Amino acid sequence: MSGIDTWIQVVGTVVALLGVVVSWVYTARQQQRDARTAERARRAAEQDRLAAAASAERAERTSALSIDTLERIAGALERLARPGGGPPSTPAPSDAGREARAASVPPAPSVSWRIASAPDGAAVLRNTGTASAFDVRLTADPTMPVVVSEPPADLAAGESLAFRAVPDAATRDRTLTVTWRATPDGPTSRWRYPFLPADGASGGDVSASRPAP
Repeated sequence: MSGIDTWIQVVGTVVALLGVVVSWVYTARQQQRDARTAERARRAAEQDRLAAAASAERAERTSALSIDTLERIAGALERLARPGGGPPSTPAPSDAGREARAASVPPAPSVSWRIASAPDGAAVLRNTGTASAFDVRLTADPTMPVVVSEPPADLAAGESLAFRAVPDAATRDRTLTVTWRATPDGPTSRWRYPFLPADGASGGDVSASRPAP
């Protein structure tokens, strides 16, 4: 065998080895791409599953909140309809008497709440009532963290508390819970309301709220 034939065999062997190496590298990269694609698909499916579960739980919590509100309203109406449940009957006063009594009995101070929010999650809880609220605390479901600008505070009428909450697809419950005391050592009262970041403002009177257990 001549030297040329030997070099030809060497070159052929090298080319064959390079072909094997290139084929192995291409196959390995393709397997890596396939693995990454499968992992992305798995993560997307998991996110879809979590989002669907969170959506179903949000609907359930919202329904429970509505039922809770309706039960309080029904209880109030039932107490009014029960004999002796309403105010004692008195002879109908004259117009002058009604005006005099209305002028002499000012409305009792009370606390009411309003939440003003922005699309980026920044929001303000404001005491829109006529009484002070003590030891005010703002909480939510663990899947919607709430960051409050300051620790539990006392809010006089008209004062507010800044906070931030950003729900996402995995948030199971968007209900905010406000607890406070009418006096520094009084029982705890509670008000709950769904947090809607882009709605601009939401709120309501707490007259139908009940003390928290």
